[in-house]
Amino acid sequence: MNAIDIIKKAIYYPLNNVQNWILVALIFLVKGVFEQLALTTEGAISGIMTVISILISIVILGLVINIIRETISGSNELSLVNPQLNVIDGIKSFILQVIYFIIPGILTFIVSLIVGVYDKLIRVLDVAVTQTNTTINSTAILSSIPSNLTNELFISIAVVVIIGFILYIIFAMFSDIGQAILAETGSIFAGLNITKVVSKINSIGWEKYITYVVLLFLLMIVFALISGIITSLPYIGRVIASFIFESYMLIVTAHATGLIYMEG
Repeated sequence: MNAIDIIKKAIYYPLNNVQNWILVALIFLVKGVFEQLALTTEGAISGIMTVISILISIVILGLVINIIRETISGSNELSLVNPQLNVIDGIKSFILQVIYFIIPGILTFIVSLIVGVYDKLIRVLDVAVTQTNTTINSTAILSSIPSNLTNELFISIAVVVIIGFILYIIFAMFSDIGQAILAETGSIFAGLNITKVVSKINSIGWEKYITYVVLLFLLMIVFALISGIITSLPYIGRVIASFIFESYMLIVTAHATGLIYMEG
């Protein structure tokens, strides 16, 4: 299948499994209720509601892995909820995703050191602090900072932001395939094997995979906008958005991940 066909098939997947989609939606509904309670209550009660919503989120992460697993195995049926398995898979998925997003964070920090962002920032602050001893006028303080120094600082920050953005995009792409490997093998270490992940993307084809990612991203933007509008409704908006849109997009993206993985 090409990337467009994969997205189309994923879009219809929940619609062809409505009963099980409703079951998944009910989990999101419960999550939405507890999130709303966490926002509208205070103190210990709010904390308890938050903890419960986090636990439900872990179950949902595990459900994603289960849907990917069933897709890879060739099943067209939407996986039923298995709380014990979902919790285990959810914890594994959470760890895997955290590691995949820590790596670009570390690399971005290293880049910031190499281009001297912090050194330049300290020099700018030194000039500004020294100037505050003679004036409290903000315009005078800013004008006292050498333009070449501020230009160097802004250029360095721009370089770090661009490189960081690219790194996060790349590792987000790796993370999706890593989750599929986790679903297939049950191993976090296999999912974190960058060489294996890159090899899988090579077998899928980088052009097809990038096209798939872009199409899925655009689809998610559309649903996120709709969900955001619904969420803005007082009291019940968040609950409705969780019940319909968040559950639908979770199923679509999980099934799509399994489908693109099978292309390799």
